[in-house]
Amino acid sequence: MKRGKLAVCVLTILLMIGAAVVGKYDMRNYHFPFTVCITADGQTQEISCHQKWGEYYVFLPAYAQQAEVTVRTNPGYEMRIGNRVLTDGTDCSQFPLGQRLDLFYDTADHEPDNAVTFLQAEHVGTVFIDVHSGSMDYIHREKGNREGGSIRVYDGDGRLWHTGDLESVRGRGNATWLWEKKPYSLTLDSPADLLGMGEAEEWILLSNAPDPSHLRNKIAYDLAAEVGLAYSPECQWVDLYLNGEYAGLYLLTERNEIHPQRISVGAENFLVSMELEERLQKQKYPYIKTERGTVLRIHQSDLLHSSIRQIWESAENAIFAEDGKDPVTEKAWTELIDLDSWAKKYLIEEVFGNYDGCFISQFFFYDGSA
Repeated sequence: MKRGKLAVCVLTILLMIGAAVVGKYDMRNYHFPFTVCITADGQTQEISCHQKWGEYYVFLPAYAQQAEVTVRTNPGYEMRIGNRVLTDGTDCSQFPLGQRLDLFYDTADHEPDNAVTFLQAEHVGTVFIDVHSGSMDYIHREKGNREGGSIRVYDGDGRLWHTGDLESVRGRGNATWLWEKKPYSLTLDSPADLLGMGEAEEWILLSNAPDPSHLRNKIAYDLAAEVGLAYSPECQWVDLYLNGEYAGLYLLTERNEIHPQRISVGAENFLVSMELEERLQKQKYPYIKTERGTVLRIHQSDLLHSSIRQIWESAENAIFAEDGKDPVTEKAWTELIDLDSWAKKYLIEEVFGNYDGCFISQFFFYDGSA
């Protein structure tokens, strides 16, 4: 009986010690010991600390004025950064950018419990996305999952370009979807001009995860536009925040689609992309397969699938014919494709060494009215 009472006492003491430790280090929010609030153009955004390699980072958008960035702490707790005690509303003007600062979970502590570094982007826009559930877990669980929410887009100077509802945000890509940093497709609830790229509902956020420089896609798109390759997507770098958490530097781009401000609209037009058949079958996208085995996903068209297949096969037949003419229509391959755009696209793919350049995610637009 005495041993039982002793065991209970010991257990009680251990639980009390554990509670004290948790109270110190959990701070009611273990992942984010504090948040910061940023106001621009009448809108306020709360941003969480980003935890990496066991330390904390605060990523401020390019437009943020550090003296106007304020700390929001958990009620009833006081922390300090260096010698500066953090209370609710403390401004961040005294925290130098890019410097590792000691973080104390208790103002009486003599040894730091962690470290925090304040960082800020330069000359890039900012996109804030908040989904209804408050978490990206459902979207990240499977690429086809989607969820609605809200979006705000600022340029590097803090000008609010767009604020509104998101019909959906969902994952995109194939190999790129397998990286920890995910790419996304966005559908706005109504067309909007984002950062001067023209009005549209559909947008893409490229993560550039395989490319630490973040330069390759941007240079490729810009070069395509510079050499006059029609319908080359416009793009802008942005810092992305998902539900108040920094997600990284992304490339906000136009989507390849038939749209008045993107690709010409017409009854005889079609937009297709060359893809892997097994992927299209799994994802249940509409597609055709030519006699030579070319697999084309049909993105947009009012034409019958058989008509699209006939048009494509005519060009294929002409290209492979000895005299360069389709034996059925007697049209030369130079009449059936736009040689100038095909040559430009081929050279860009070669210059950038695009591994997928010959068979995956290659978009083709047919203008039947030309």
